[in-house]
Order: sequence, then C-alpha cells, then structure tokens
Amino acid sequence: MSQDNGYDTSYFVPTDDAGTPTEPGRWLSWADAKEFSPVIGAVMRPILGKNLLVNYITVEPNSPSPPHAHEEEQITIVLEGEMIFTLGEETRVIKAGEVVYIPSWVNHGGGTGPDSGAVCIDVFNPPREQLRALIEEG
Repeated sequence: MSQDNGYDTSYFVPTDDAGTPTEPGRWLSWADAKEFSPVIGAVMRPILGKNLLVNYITVEPNSPSPPHAHEEEQITIVLEGEMIFTLGEETRVIKAGEVVYIPSWVNHGGGTGPDSGAVCIDVFNPPREQLRALIEEG
C-alpha cells in the first residue's frame, strides 16, 4: 500500500493519472427520480448510469416479488424493515443492514410479510434492461 498525504494512492488514483471521463457527472435526488410500480405495494425510483443502475425501493407489508431471473448481476441492500427473500432454493428473512448478492440467471424473489414493509437499494450491473426501457420511455 502506497501512502501519500494520508490515503492509499493505489486506490485513490491521482487526477493527473486518471483516464478520460466518459461523460460529465450528475447531482441527483431520489425525490426527483421517476417512480414505477411494477408490482402491487412496491414503488421503485431507479437512477441510471452508463454501466450501472441503482434503484431505491419502498415496499409495503404483504407485497410480493414474483420469482424471476435476469442476466444482470444484482445486489440488494435492506435499509429498513425486512424482506422474505428466496435466492435459488433457499429462503431467508433479511433485515436492515443485510445484503444479498444475486449472480446472473439465479432465480430469486420473495416479498414482505404482514408485519413489516421495507426500504431497499438494488444495484444492477449492467443496468437492468427492463428498467432502462421504462426510464427512457418516461
């Protein structure tokens, strides 16, 4: 680990050594993101980057997430509440602070129980094409 000015320069590449930006950065707010409701009881607010999609999701109690699979890798982070989550053949209750990694084409789904809704962040790489289409229709 190379240290310079108190940080790891192998991780924080000095600006002079960085590549060419692919596009300008953007300042965003979840409140300004377009809302979608693909299933009853869930509201999604996706933010789309060139190679990444981040989705803020609020889920009411007793809301389903049907079993499905997709090519994009996914990480789900539970921020509040809890989800009943099936990953492949295993079902667990995941709570605030817990994370699920879903590789390409792994069947997953679940929902919320009667006593708790949830707030989650989903991250997709590359961006989930179905959500990209909804955003671009917007």
